[in-house]
Amino acid sequence: EKMMIQYPHIGKGYKITMKDGSYKLIEDIKAGDEIQTYDMDHEDFDSSNIHLNEQTSTKVVECYKEEKLNIPSIKIEFKKDFVNEDGDKVEESNSLTVSKKSCIMGGDNQGFMVSDLEQILEDATESPETEKIEKAQEEISEMLKQLDVGVDVSSDSDKDLISQKVISIEEAPLDVEMYCISELENGDTIFVNDILVGVWRD
Repeated sequence: EKMMIQYPHIGKGYKITMKDGSYKLIEDIKAGDEIQTYDMDHEDFDSSNIHLNEQTSTKVVECYKEEKLNIPSIKIEFKKDFVNEDGDKVEESNSLTVSKKSCIMGGDNQGFMVSDLEQILEDATESPETEKIEKAQEEISEMLKQLDVGVDVSSDSDKDLISQKVISIEEAPLDVEMYCISELENGDTIFVNDILVGVWRD
């Protein structure tokens, strides 16, 4: 069922968080680059409390420009509220353009979210055997939730996770240049514009 969920396709111009905390644009990422991640396969990983886990780093195995045009994509706008060093409350906005089947980590341990859950469940019905369809749909429903306006997602803040709220989700223009990180050496997530995005392992 994992292949029904796409590797994350990310719009040109968005920033990936590197191992040292600096940023690099997605279009400049190359195989061998070291980026921040969470290794969810690690025996000590606490999947029910993602914010309690330590961020690690991993090497990018493959990143490429997507040559296929017209990948259904969305532009998500977020806002985060925080208190700055002077004690003032500040509101900042953020955005992210990703393919519709990319997974984003929800806030407060809500697990991965996807904007087109209905389509992913529908894709699962292409299996010829009813029993397999039901099992696949059940597994997907357990693994993913619907990404909607108003939900919180996980965001990086100096090696800690904070929440950013989704304030709008719109169809992205079809001519956006997309880049895909399809494989990491050892990890399941990347930070894109500080938002935690899933990268599926085969």
